[in-house]
Amino acid sequence: MKKVVITAVVVMMVLSIIPGKSFAAGNKLERWYTYWGAGYVNIKYPADLDNLLEWVERQPGVSHLSLCFDGFGFYFPRGRKTIMGFVINAWGDRYEVMNESMQLNGYLFSLSFMHFLNRKIGQGFFFRADAGAAKFSIVADGLGNSTSDWGWGGLVGGGFGIPITPGTRILFNVNYSIRHVEGESVGALELSIGGLF
Repeated sequence: MKKVVITAVVVMMVLSIIPGKSFAAGNKLERWYTYWGAGYVNIKYPADLDNLLEWVERQPGVSHLSLCFDGFGFYFPRGRKTIMGFVINAWGDRYEVMNESMQLNGYLFSLSFMHFLNRKIGQGFFFRADAGAAKFSIVADGLGNSTSDWGWGGLVGGGFGIPITPGTRILFNVNYSIRHVEGESVGALELSIGGLF
């Protein structure tokens, strides 16, 4: 998944600078935006849990998949280069063996800010910052579901936006998020592709 995201970023950046191939001409400013995205995540748990999960992953027959998600993002413009709003950033870390599975989930319900450095919203390089409430859950076959108390968290990162149509922009993101819940912190490096509509 990492290689796919990196390849897509390079291809889209090259296409965006080829003379006569500008996708940006029709990028119109909106009264509001919605944002959705998904990609690969590398999660760093507290040391004891991190060591245990690495050991589980090395066992024969165990498959492991980690994905991140941005959804229900609603933003409002503040000028031509900045949007502010709300987004849910989440990740899932799934382990499977012999038709049994366990998944750890991290959630961040945040106020969010994106600022585009050149041109306008949805176009070119940007940075992002989120801050809000965090929660974890564990879903395991045969053991049911378990949910943590609420904590706090944040996300910082950035990327590159490419307008595809007047109302659709693709955003390539590299973000780092942290969730601090019940006295423990979990960090996550995320590589994702999203749509800003």
